Amino acid sequence: MRKVGHKIVPLDHAGVGIVFLKARRILRCSKTFAAMFGYRLDELIGTSTRTLYLSQEAYETRGREAYAAVEAGGILRSRRATTSAARRLSVLCP
Repeated sequence: MRKVGHKIVPLDHAGVGIVFLKARRILRCSKTFAAMFGYRLDELIGTSTRTLYLSQEAYETRGREAYAAVEAGGILRSRRATTSAARRLSVLCP
């Protein structure tokens, strides 16, 4: 577990995909998140979230949609394909 402020975040034992981003770069993520996209944890830390998209166009579109949802205080719900995992994932952006 990692302590973030006064909260404890069980990243190493999370059964769900958790990711912390800044400027669309992956600061930290759970092993489950990495596995959902077909990567190892060490392959994602510090990388751009662009690596998770099939195309530059998809990356830019998702960025516009996600930032608009966050700015409006909502949640972006979508399904999209990933680069390394040949499947579609449900994605929630708070």
